[in-house]
Amino acid sequence: RITRLRSGGGQEFTEAAILRGLDWLKANQDPEGSWGGKDKDAQGNAKTTNKDAMTSMALLCFLGHCELQDSPNYGSTVQKAIEYITSTPPDKPVGGGNTGSYSHPIRTYALCEAYTMTKNERLGEFAKRATIHLIKGQNENGGWAYAYGKGPAAHTDLSVTGWHVQALKAAALTGIRIEGLDQAMMKAIEYVKKCQD
Repeated sequence: RITRLRSGGGQEFTEAAILRGLDWLKANQDPEGSWGGKDKDAQGNAKTTNKDAMTSMALLCFLGHCELQDSPNYGSTVQKAIEYITSTPPDKPVGGGNTGSYSHPIRTYALCEAYTMTKNERLGEFAKRATIHLIKGQNENGGWAYAYGKGPAAHTDLSVTGWHVQALKAAALTGIRIEGLDQAMMKAIEYVKKCQD
């Protein structure tokens, strides 16, 4: 790990910082396997967060460090996180506003990465269904809108689209055959190009 880290420009203190971050995440995981349930605003009041997105981002940190369900230090943390993000349907509606349209691709990204690393069939099915839902939510112009709105008046933007592109890339790397995946990526690339001034 340290050899790979050095080849990318990292140093030992980089690995130490990563481990401190993973330890913090492990210590702050909610009993149900999620993250975000204890969040508070500046006044100390409970803050509503999307636990699917928060849990998926935390899981991606562990997966990025090659930690899986059988890892000695973090295996149980990873297992509980996977159980949490697979506890609800992978193609549930994203809902109104922008929260779901960010949360869904982040969760899809984590599901795809987890499947790629484990080849667990249940994760593969979740990854496929989540990706199909993401593809169906794509706006006609190639981007993604809040609440997966359609038509020329829908608010599409690069931050929402960026998460979807990352999820599409992760889905492509799973090796799972997903109808419409390549076309969705091509439309997304064209959308991003059109956004440049």
